[in-house]
Order: sequence, then structure tokens, then C-alpha cells
Amino acid sequence: DCNGSDFFKTYINDSIDLEKPIKIYFGGIFSVRKEAILSRSKSYYESLIQLFNTVNPECGHFMERSWYYIFNLHNQEVKMENTPIAEKLIKPEQSGKPEQSGKPDINKDYLVVICRYIEDTSWVSKLRIPYLIVNRGNPIIDKNCINLPNNRNLREADTILWYFINYYDSLPKHLIFL
Repeated sequence: DCNGSDFFKTYINDSIDLEKPIKIYFGGIFSVRKEAILSRSKSYYESLIQLFNTVNPECGHFMERSWYYIFNLHNQEVKMENTPIAEKLIKPEQSGKPEQSGKPDINKDYLVVICRYIEDTSWVSKLRIPYLIVNRGNPIIDKNCINLPNNRNLREADTILWYFINYYDSLPKHLIFL
């Protein structure tokens, strides 16, 4: 059986005061830096993904509300940028301006990971940075897509954990999950 309080105390952080408001990222939509992911071991993510072998879908819901605490181990918050991320990601319709120097190389430093089941992904061609579609739905053809089977009780969290485990040693500096 799985309940929110037990889940947080067992798998995330046993010192979280659940009587106070908690910080959450809804679903699988968040950005995170490489060092925050690496603050936990690969075996930690492997143990979390085993929770998805259960028939209780609530574990997936609890997992999706736990990312903040997973990435902020020992209350050391990872500082996030304040620049609206959409401004960096979407190609401008028409821009005659050259790229400015001194900014991160978004072709090497950033990756958008799209956790797909049945959602439309035609919009990804407008992204200015590399993307990877991790697809659990009907197979789609896209050079930047990995089609995985959907043979378990899955949610976005399972796909995100799968990505961490399989790319743990080759993560880009910044990941954006959609």
C-alpha cells in the first residue's frame, strides 16, 4: 500500500514536516540542473523506479509531487534562473539579430525531454534547443524519439526516472521536462 506521508518519509526525506505546505512541481513539468540530479546516486533512482512495479497508481502521483525534495537534498536548494524559460526555447518568428556571445551554448548545455503518451508533439519543431521525446504511446517516427513499451502502471515520473537511469553518466548541464 502507498500513502503520501509514508512515501515521503520512506523514499524522499523523513524530516519533511507534512503539516506545513510543501513545494511541488505539478506532473512532469520542471527544469533541473545536472548537479541536482547527480546529488542522488543512480541506485537511488533505480530503487524509486521499482515502485512503479506496484499496481497502486498513487505511487506515481506521490512521485510527481516529490521532485523538489529529491533535487534539494539536505535543504540545499539548487538556484534556478529567473529568466522565463519559454523565451529561450521557442524560435522567434523572424529575427535578424545575431546570437549574443557570453550566453550558454543551448545546443550543448540544454535538453528538453518530452514524456509522451498520446499528446501532440508537432510543436517540437519550434524548439531552438535539442529535444528528446520519450514515447510510451503508439510508436511515432521522429529522429529524436525513443519509443518504449507501455507495459506497466506508468506516469511521467516513471519515464523521467528511466531517463535519469539510462543517461546518468551523460546528462547535459540543464534538463527541461515536459
